[in-house]
Formats: sequence, C-alpha cells, structure tokens
Amino acid sequence: MLLNDPQFVEAARVLGERLLKQYPNDLDARIRDAFRALTARQPDATERDILRRLFAEQRNLFAAAPETADKLLSVGESPWDKALPRADFAATTVLVSAVMNLDEFVV
Repeated sequence: MLLNDPQFVEAARVLGERLLKQYPNDLDARIRDAFRALTARQPDATERDILRRLFAEQRNLFAAAPETADKLLSVGESPWDKALPRADFAATTVLVSAVMNLDEFVV
C-alpha cells in the first residue's frame, strides 16, 4: 500500500517537488532533508549510499522513458510543476517514497 497507494505516491511527489526546488543541484541535501522530515534523524552513510544509487538508477530509467515519469508525476489531485526536469523529479519522488517505506516512518 505504501508504494502504490495514490495518497502516498502524491505525498512523495509533493515532498520531492519541494526538495528539488530547494536543492536543484544537491542530491545529498535532498536525501538529508527527506530523511530528516520523515524519520526525524539523519541517514547514516550506508543509507545515503543506497539512496544515491536508487536515485541514479531511477533517473536513468525515467530519462529513457519520459512517459513513465509523466505517469508517476500525474498521480494524485494536486498540480505539479511541469517546468522541473522530469527525470530528476520522478527519481526524487521514488527516493522519498523509499524513505516513506522505512519502518521508522511507518511506525
């Protein structure tokens, strides 16, 4: 449910959008702030490395298939900023969603 429910996908997208606007060129800052907002702590080095790899993999996938990025970013009712780079925006959404699926967020 946390990975696919429209409300959770939309929540991840909204936070991802805010983070991408705030830190357009700083992935580590996006990771740090997402983690802090959702778990009330900083990610450790291993968590940060995993999230960096996840972002890179997802960004490559979304860059190769922009229609997939649009589909993800269109989930939910709130509007989204279509001026943001789609692949980065979608990959940041996935990154936030991953953090939202940690036990610390759920519990």
